[in-house]
Amino acid sequence: MKNIYFTCDTKTLVALSFISLGVYNIYYYYKNFELCDEKRGSDPVNFIKAVLYPYFSYSLLKQAENNRNGTYPLSAKVIFIIQFFIVVGAVSFPGPFYLMAFLAFIPLVFANGLLKGNGN
Repeated sequence: MKNIYFTCDTKTLVALSFISLGVYNIYYYYKNFELCDEKRGSDPVNFIKAVLYPYFSYSLLKQAENNRNGTYPLSAKVIFIIQFFIVVGAVSFPGPFYLMAFLAFIPLVFANGLLKGNGN
């Protein structure tokens, strides 16, 4: 059975996320929101959700977790919290904490692993 989500190789994902300073993360979530919303076609709301993915990704991750029947070691909630802390925290915290933005690939790797196993 074909995977229903947009995923990619882990090394490629890390490289693209790191080199693009997280812009690839937005594209990654945009493609997944678009695939999940395929019946409505391309929707500007999907782009807004992708830009604000730390806030809107939980439902996508929860759906993927339900499709996997809990077979992934990390739950959607844990991935969401890690992602929220790293991405939003990098913008919100003072001082050198903005460097956490370089770690935005970490929760994306976990999300990719959760999404990758669906449909197989």
